[in-house]
Amino acid sequence: MLVIVVTAEVGAFSRVISCSLPWRPPSWGSFSLSIDDAVTLSRGFASCGGVVHDEEGTVWVAWAIAAEGEFSVEVAELLALRVGLQWADSLGYIMSVSETDSVCVCNWVNSPSSIFLFRPIIIEIVSLLAAVGGGSCRTISRNANGVANTLAKFVTSSIGVNVWTDTYSKFISAPVTVDLVR
Repeated sequence: MLVIVVTAEVGAFSRVISCSLPWRPPSWGSFSLSIDDAVTLSRGFASCGGVVHDEEGTVWVAWAIAAEGEFSVEVAELLALRVGLQWADSLGYIMSVSETDSVCVCNWVNSPSSIFLFRPIIIEIVSLLAAVGGGSCRTISRNANGVANTLAKFVTSSIGVNVWTDTYSKFISAPVTVDLVR
């Protein structure tokens, strides 16, 4: 299989903007966490979103949260991953993989000794990964991460937490279908 990955530099960091790989399900009997962030630097506002899928792509929990403050894109992505893993841990999910479109965040989590700048939150994320089953972090393209991207952009004007556990909101129905088809 030919895999083509296109990354974009955002400051000193990389994000996957295009990749030929579709969303990949987690191993049988476990879950995957897909996260994303949306940062509005000029407004001092960041939002994060995430979704927990099973091996069939069924959404088990979706969330969106926002906070005021001056967040870099990478810090917001790390916070999204931490919050998602905290939700997974509190709800008892066994995670085989966590997904982000940030190459840097994924590399930092998979090799925590290589980064010092954000070390405390990275060490916390590594501990949370162990608590939810020891899964890994992998890079996913934004094209295959539509649900988390939509959720991150959902909270664009107010501080708060939105969580869907029994059923998810209709506004993510189309991204769920697109992520599974790609």
